[in-house]
Amino acid sequence: MKKTLVALAATAALCTATSASADTWSPSGSWQMSGTVAVQKGISLNCPLTINATVPSGGATASATPSFSGFPCGTITFNGTPYLAELQPDGTTLTLFNVSVNTITSGGCSGDISGQWDNSAKTLTVNTTLPETAPGTGDCTIAGTLTLNSPSGGSITP
Repeated sequence: MKKTLVALAATAALCTATSASADTWSPSGSWQMSGTVAVQKGISLNCPLTINATVPSGGATASATPSFSGFPCGTITFNGTPYLAELQPDGTTLTLFNVSVNTITSGGCSGDISGQWDNSAKTLTVNTTLPETAPGTGDCTIAGTLTLNSPSGGSITP
């Protein structure tokens, strides 16, 4: 009986710790961030990037779909969207998980894209390297700042 109670208490403590570190996206609904970022894989481009996200009721995470626009940037595509977007426990690192990119040059890239979320300025500053998916083709880099367009006053907090 004591072992069962100890196991239940430990489980409850872990569940409480997990929920205490969950982030909150407010309000729920549609979100959009955009800006120009420098992308590089064999060639360097400055590309308009938009991230459209859906935040469910309760707002612990979001489903995010990034897209580039304009020529030639619009030919860079993302596979398997939407991606899970989550604020990390440090309260400032926002991560899109398991991103997969088709690039203009040979080979693609995949991995997590992380950036620094500034909840006051409503900006996401990214400076990330995504590993190559085809050996010898080179990694992808993305760097720049996206600004929250909507919702007005949206907030992501730990």
